[in-house]
Amino acid sequence: MNRRQWLFGAGVGAVAGMAAQASAVHSFAVPSFAPEATGVPQAKPLDISQYEPRSMLQVHESYVAQAKYPVIDIHTHISGSVKSSNGVELAAEREYLGTPEECLTVMDRKNIRAMVNLTGGYGKGLAEAVSKYDRAHPDRFFTFTEPSYEFFTDPNYSRIQADAIEQAHKDGARGLKILKTLGLYLREDITSGKLVKIDDDASRVALALSPLQRTKDGRLASGGLMSRHQLAASGIDLLMKVDLDRAGLGSCRYTRKRSADCDGPAA
Repeated sequence: MNRRQWLFGAGVGAVAGMAAQASAVHSFAVPSFAPEATGVPQAKPLDISQYEPRSMLQVHESYVAQAKYPVIDIHTHISGSVKSSNGVELAAEREYLGTPEECLTVMDRKNIRAMVNLTGGYGKGLAEAVSKYDRAHPDRFFTFTEPSYEFFTDPNYSRIQADAIEQAHKDGARGLKILKTLGLYLREDITSGKLVKIDDDASRVALALSPLQRTKDGRLASGGLMSRHQLAASGIDLLMKVDLDRAGLGSCRYTRKRSADCDGPAA
């Protein structure tokens, strides 16, 4: 064996020895760092009700104690029905979230000139709300009426609803509010059955809530859905918007004005 052969053999032996040593090291048991072994509790899925992230945003905060100019809050819910099921109001009687005096205390402190109660209800409940708020405190409260869905399954519902809207106007309602009950909750059997679509022209709701053309004898008659410009031109006092002429709110007043008095292109 010459010198070159000896060096080659020694090199091969050294490499083989190092490989064997590495294999032996990796054959030893490796300590487990699993949560069970270290005593650390295993993470569980976080329920959405327990998700309370802390904001890291730090910015200047301005607290406005009172409005600089008199405010008209056109979207409030001071009252609600005493009975409802599956998102549908089923009674005319009202329950109130605050007395007029309680509301006025906050309104005066915050410089709120007037509040519009969109959920004044219908029938005796509406008349009570108007008397309790609007007539007791003129120009501070304006109450809207709502559809009476409790009569929805009545074959004459369209006529009943049209008459109810007209009576609401006589009782002092200043507008008509159609809640998301129509489209989300109202069904063919009021609280059950097929969902009533808001764009179904043949539905009882469409016929009842679009009776906004008067016949020769002054009665409300069912008709096609009308735009706000058509409403303004039709001579209807009560529809969709509050009449706040004295408060100077809105450029289109839903009283006996021509559609030309409304801003924007006619729909």
